[in-house]
Amino acid sequence: MATRVAQGIGLNVDTQAVPKYQDLIFNINFANSKRLKHTIDVGRNSYIRSVLSYSYTSNSGDIYKYYDSLPERQYITRQETKNTGLRLTTYINSKLSTRFTMRGGFLAEQNGLNTFSETREGRPGWEVLRDYNGASWLLQPYVQGKYPFTEKRCKIQRQRWHRAQFHFQ
Repeated sequence: MATRVAQGIGLNVDTQAVPKYQDLIFNINFANSKRLKHTIDVGRNSYIRSVLSYSYTSNSGDIYKYYDSLPERQYITRQETKNTGLRLTTYINSKLSTRFTMRGGFLAEQNGLNTFSETREGRPGWEVLRDYNGASWLLQPYVQGKYPFTEKRCKIQRQRWHRAQFHFQ
């Protein structure tokens, strides 16, 4: 539709580009096994939980230019970007009384970026604009507690965690 609108106002827009989309979302619970999500009971009112997750996204594309003076389109830019994420969180959750619950743990996260772009627009040959492949780590220890101050708000408070987080980078 955007192409028709652009052509309707006099812009010469023609594209052979076909976007490629792929989504994959899954949640696997292996019960008491020692894989992606693991919970260990440590007493009647406490447990330790660890969760490992991974994410991946990618985007690539090419840009062509059309000139009235040339019979065919000119290939001028190519780019590709890949993002990865690896996360591990481990925490202990303890119900200390009928109304007070504490949780403490850490989140370790690695974010990766692999990106490349080059062009030959207005240049005699290809020139690299962007070429990076690296990762960074973020470690976040935290402690949080939940205490409903009144019985009326008890249902609402049970779904909300009030946190005090400390970020170290």
